[in-house]
Amino acid sequence: MRKIKYDNTVILFLSDLTDILIKEEYFSFYETSVEYMWDLISFVENKIHTIPHKHAPPYFAKYGNNLFYILYNRNRNTTWYILFEKTPYHFLIRHISNNHVVGKYFE
Repeated sequence: MRKIKYDNTVILFLSDLTDILIKEEYFSFYETSVEYMWDLISFVENKIHTIPHKHAPPYFAKYGNNLFYILYNRNRNTTWYILFEKTPYHFLIRHISNNHVVGKYFE
């Protein structure tokens, strides 16, 4: 099974996500925002091997070559896009965003 690795920018994004969720008033409690972030990570860790991958649109080439993506529908309002490179040995998560930010670039 391929190992899952994270680009440094993704690690920074995930560490900031909990604060962003509180600041933007998506959650009122820090513990809830941390749980949300871990749910996202857990999804990647448990599902990236099994969900069909789609080629990322050309707009996302700035994050790497030959990118793929999977979707995580967290709720009816938010879909997360996990962009990654894959080799025979690993998945390298290069970028994570959601439909509120990048949805217009996907079909």
